[in-house]
Amino acid sequence: MRRAVIAAIIAVPVLVLVFLGAGYAKDEVISDDHVSRGVTAAGRELSRLSREAATASIANYERILVETPVELVIEGKPVTLSPADVGLVIDEDAVVEVAMNTRREDSAISNIGAWLDTFTSSVEVDVPVSYDEEALIALLEEWSKTEIGKPAYEGAVLIDNGRATPEYPAPGSRIDTSAAVPLIAEQLISPDRSVVDVPLESLEPVITDGDVDVAVTRANKLIENQIVLKRAGEPATMMFTSAGLA
Repeated sequence: MRRAVIAAIIAVPVLVLVFLGAGYAKDEVISDDHVSRGVTAAGRELSRLSREAATASIANYERILVETPVELVIEGKPVTLSPADVGLVIDEDAVVEVAMNTRREDSAISNIGAWLDTFTSSVEVDVPVSYDEEALIALLEEWSKTEIGKPAYEGAVLIDNGRATPEYPAPGSRIDTSAAVPLIAEQLISPDRSVVDVPLESLEPVITDGDVDVAVTRANKLIENQIVLKRAGEPATMMFTSAGLA
């Protein structure tokens, strides 16, 4: 009886090791052309998928990102940004290559340990999303013109009842691209997108109020002074009065 108990005590761990060894061999030795257990990417379960199936899963995630527009608000007006217009893309092959090598170590002992961890934990593989920042900036600059259309006003010299009067410069506004790009990029790389209230910045005129005042003063001197015309060497004086200017 005692020998039977001892034999059972020895047999149980041996059986456990045999089963574990068989499971490891099946998962990581015989069938190593798939993603290991407990591996996800962008919230998608890649465990036990073949390279082709894992690539298709990431490609489907990319398609969702490309086909889902980013909603913007520019000076109170809704504007839609298509991710395809800024070249949004994911390198599916690179992501899957990382996934295929995740939880697989160089040494057999480390590899067995990593395999055992797959039953109690999971590893999230990063999915880098890239886009053409220059294309996004170009779109924002175009929308500054079409959706806002408020360039800085450089002022003018007006003639009112024969006198020059000032019309002073005024600031305009445009999209603040340096602030808007990271806000939009944050939504481009996420499938759960929120509306972006695009920040604006003031566009200051080059001409100053003082420049306009100087121009007004010069204009009034021209109006007040006589203009002398010469023909065939004989000067003739012609007076332009303020009454003739409107």
